[in-house]
Amino acid sequence: AARLARRAAERWTARTPDKPRFVAGAVGPTNRTLSISPDVNDPAYRASTFDELHAAYRDCDAFCLPSLDRSEAFGLVLLEAMRAGKPVIVSAVPGSGMGEVVVNGKTGLHAPPGDTQALAAAIGTLAGDEALRRQLGANGRRRWEDDFCLERVSEQWERLYRRVLDRQR
Repeated sequence: AARLARRAAERWTARTPDKPRFVAGAVGPTNRTLSISPDVNDPAYRASTFDELHAAYRDCDAFCLPSLDRSEAFGLVLLEAMRAGKPVIVSAVPGSGMGEVVVNGKTGLHAPPGDTQALAAAIGTLAGDEALRRQLGANGRRRWEDDFCLERVSEQWERLYRRVLDRQR
């Protein structure tokens, strides 16, 4: 997936060499695991700090997750980018939650899995339109606040538990 993103970024950079594109991920500066400790003797250790991750989101124009299979079932990184107010480009992998988290044309853009040309077009669309990047990023932040932040998710779980308990009475 990272190679796919890199090829798409290189394709767009070739069209506009004065505006180079970069890919962060398995081929970039954030290729270290952030969700689990790489040190079995220190399970709380993380190779990157929250501040480093926050700076990476702050400094990027958009976030792209070009996964090719359902192993990226939900894509927590998508929510991290949306929380940071960044537009998201995602592969709409059937059976994954990525297409559900990112609303095409509202909080980001979808590209068919493995389609380098469509991915490059989505990158180019966002690269060439700052107003669109801002709008999609703001919409993504609102979606995160409305549907995915801890308070909302906790409220949803509480309502569910109450409904279940009320039915048992």
